[in-house]
Amino acid sequence: MTPSHYVLATAGHVDHGKSALVKALTGTDPDRLPEEKARGITIDLGFAHLELSTQDPQPSTFGYSRGRWEGAALVVDSIGFHDQGWLDAIGHPYSDAMHVTERFHRRDFGHMEIQITIDDPKAYKKPFTVVQPMVFLPDTDLLEYLCSENERDARHFVLK
Repeated sequence: MTPSHYVLATAGHVDHGKSALVKALTGTDPDRLPEEKARGITIDLGFAHLELSTQDPQPSTFGYSRGRWEGAALVVDSIGFHDQGWLDAIGHPYSDAMHVTERFHRRDFGHMEIQITIDDPKAYKKPFTVVQPMVFLPDTDLLEYLCSENERDARHFVLK
């Protein structure tokens, strides 16, 4: 079977493990700049070449996902999960047999619906579906979120 070729890229504020993820998935260290190496953080966009076999994906936390369009809905199928976590904050289990199908459908301007179907025969008797409505909130402020996990940059901030 011929592997699929991709470019894996990350972007965001101060590195919270994005470079480590790219390196773990591809074997390539995306931190190229000398100041990135010296400070241990990503400053520039991180990217690397990635080959994926669709036949037997390596189990991981987020699985292996493929998206496609079905009419106006974006459908994302995910497989290849490891069984070392929880499905939600309550602690519902999942197994390496889990198959997640997400359908993103924009009903109209300002409203989107995400339909998530979990099919995991090792953990549940039958597949189940959860529908999550999303609402666009215009003219609002995006609140800043500060993640202190793996934080390595505060010592470099210069306060005036």
